[in-house]
Amino acid sequence: MIIDQQQGKALGVHIDRLAYLDRFLAKAAQDKLSSSIAVCVARKGTEIFNGAYGPLSPGGPPLPLDMITDVQSVTKPVVATLAMILQEDGLLDLVDPLVKYFPAFVGQDKEGLSLHHLLAHTSGFEDNVMDEYADDFLRKVLSQDSPEGEPRAGDLHETYQKARRVLGFSEEEPMYKFTNWINMAAPLKSPPGTQFSYCSFGYRLIAEIMETITGKSLDQLAKERIFDPLGMVDSHFVLPEDKWDRVLIREDSCRGSEWMNSIENRSSYSGSSGLKTTVKDLLRFGLMFYHMGTLDGVRILSPASIREMTKDQNPKLPLSFWRGKTFSSSWGLGWNVRAGKFDDMGILRSDSAYDHA
Repeated sequence: MIIDQQQGKALGVHIDRLAYLDRFLAKAAQDKLSSSIAVCVARKGTEIFNGAYGPLSPGGPPLPLDMITDVQSVTKPVVATLAMILQEDGLLDLVDPLVKYFPAFVGQDKEGLSLHHLLAHTSGFEDNVMDEYADDFLRKVLSQDSPEGEPRAGDLHETYQKARRVLGFSEEEPMYKFTNWINMAAPLKSPPGTQFSYCSFGYRLIAEIMETITGKSLDQLAKERIFDPLGMVDSHFVLPEDKWDRVLIREDSCRGSEWMNSIENRSSYSGSSGLKTTVKDLLRFGLMFYHMGTLDGVRILSPASIREMTKDQNPKLPLSFWRGKTFSSSWGLGWNVRAGKFDDMGILRSDSAYDHA
């Protein structure tokens, strides 16, 4: 879909560039730059372009625009929005220290770590450090229970299950609570608030806190406070089986395809990843931000919360080094904000732009 010339002129859109975009994306899918692509674009609150390219599955039918996929870290802006909703409700405050919710979380400057640090990626936690700590922890726990002196090889989920049994943790509790407990004991790489380091774990902790406060699952909370009010009809953390026929199936060569294509993934989630949704639904979520917290007369957040989420929270922090590249530390609450940053997300985007990949 491309808007007509008259609409384009009124919105300041060059229709020929949208036609070029349509051809470019079709060729990108054909050449397998990305095997399947779904896009929706809005300008000044009006949808001006959409398209679906490539197959729904390798050798399968054409990709429908209402294709559903796990959007991984695009989950984070949704979780941050829920945190701001609960802050407006007075149920949590981003200045709260993490130790308020996890009293055993002490030592090595951890008492100074706040919920704000988690959302702005300045907690001092680093995923790689925690992964190494967890591997060492599991090895020690399981070696005590293994005649061979080494943990049983196999699926990582099974490894955590066995460690949980060895330590006497309840198997009725969600597994994320056990993995969060292990990761919180890992050493911080830097004191809270001193360095930017993109860290998924912080969002998993925020999600656990929100579930504890409200007594509701992340899926239920998001449905009640964001998805249903915004008409995001195909957004779920636990995807209903009657929608499985619209799930994108990736080629085996795609990174993470084994997990992304698995049945287990359709009902698994965390605060950092695992949202299943469509480009149409994501467009509605984005339009709510464009309209400062309101869409179609429905208010999700106050303008004050929108402004806070989309401004740089780390203006005085040093440059960060991530995945072999040096970037500024500009970040909002849930969103990557441009704020003068030179990075690989597009140098022509506005300095006030915010995004997530």
